[in-house]
Amino acid sequence: AAQPTWPLGTTVQVTNRETKQGVIVSITDRGPFIRGRILDLSKAAAGQINCQLCTTTMEILSYGDGKYRKE
Repeated sequence: AAQPTWPLGTTVQVTNRETKQGVIVSITDRGPFIRGRILDLSKAAAGQINCQLCTTTMEILSYGDGKYRKE
């Protein structure tokens, strides 16, 4: 996934709000480059939750810098 400010390596649970399908992704790139988006998923991750362009919820599981880890 791509996100502009979170540390690389941050782990996030992304859930499609309509289908309730979820996927865990890691921030490995910067972006998104489209106004209004918070996160860009890879095609593979988007396919796992049946999301081409959808509304999601996100939960940070751990930051890549090690400062926070959800227990």
